[in-house]
Amino acid sequence: MKVERYSFITANTIYKKSNFAFKHSFCEQSLKNVNIGMASDGFIGKIRVRNSKNAECLLNIIKKSLGDGYENYSVKNDGDIVVGEMNLRVKKYTNYDRLQYQSDPSHVFIDELFNYSNPTTPYYKNMEQYKDIGIRLMQVALKRSYEAMCNGELKLISKNESKKWYKGIIGMVEEFPETLNSNYGFSIHNPNSMILPLEARERLSILNGGL
Repeated sequence: MKVERYSFITANTIYKKSNFAFKHSFCEQSLKNVNIGMASDGFIGKIRVRNSKNAECLLNIIKKSLGDGYENYSVKNDGDIVVGEMNLRVKKYTNYDRLQYQSDPSHVFIDELFNYSNPTTPYYKNMEQYKDIGIRLMQVALKRSYEAMCNGELKLISKNESKKWYKGIIGMVEEFPETLNSNYGFSIHNPNSMILPLEARERLSILNGGL
């Protein structure tokens, strides 16, 4: 009689080979399937970032509703230290002047975005560096825009030192290009007023693995 032989693998071996427990835990707490707008204030999930050694790690996202469409999202490590944050406002228009606006002007406006752990910025707070925080917060803002039926529209006023990052990494463009103002001989709009064009939205949503 032929005897079948089976190979058994311990749970510890599976964990070592695939880091299954880590991935499973992240999937349960990822923001990908969370309705951020409907979530209560407090801890709403985790984001995947990299530390100074480029090792993958998880940080906590804390939400705080500020009223009138304003929301704050802070990124904390396991020591409850804020390593980054973003303030935004959801601007959903139900009635608007069709003559003034050719399309729905609804959007999410990002007031402030900081990575306090980045030593190359003026907001550095002398702590362990975490990479991808800015990208993850921008992905949170994009998700909020779709949730609030703002069609993925994002706007912000960039600081001069951040404009290159918003354009080169995030894919934003100037809302009022200089060519539109050439007839005036000077810029009548803030050149740091940025928007996320339609063609850049899907790319941002999956950048560095997405939420």
